[in-house]
Amino acid sequence: AFPLVKFVGDEVAIVGLASARVPLSPGIAAGWVGRTQREALAAILAEPRLRGRSVVVTVHHAPLRPNGRPDLPQHGLADWEPVLELASRANAAALCHGHIHHRYRVAGPRDLPIFCAGSSTQQGIEGYWVLDVDRSGLRSAEAIHLAARS
Repeated sequence: AFPLVKFVGDEVAIVGLASARVPLSPGIAAGWVGRTQREALAAILAEPRLRGRSVVVTVHHAPLRPNGRPDLPQHGLADWEPVLELASRANAAALCHGHIHHRYRVAGPRDLPIFCAGSSTQQGIEGYWVLDVDRSGLRSAEAIHLAARS
């Protein structure tokens, strides 16, 4: 059931949201979190067991493209605005997503760091992010490009 919470040590909590949906029609690759999950996310972010922890929110679909603008309606996260508003209001350390195969970082509302995972397996652009997060928040982020190492 989503959202789900995973505690990492005593300092970090990862909150996962589900945005993947059966396409409404062929060629549509958009997703949405939905009101029920957003309400649950708001409740989770207010829980006492998250006090003193940095929170990283994860979702599949991209709220923003590399240029900082929303993705196309037929491809992106349909309810990106309320999702980002919830995460930024709760002072999340970061929001991480996938769906777009290129690794990038943009700033969301209140300078919320948004990371696109990119592809870990697509030939020529393989890689990942290494995020250093502790109870004080995001300390550093490094994009690892495996293709550049070979």
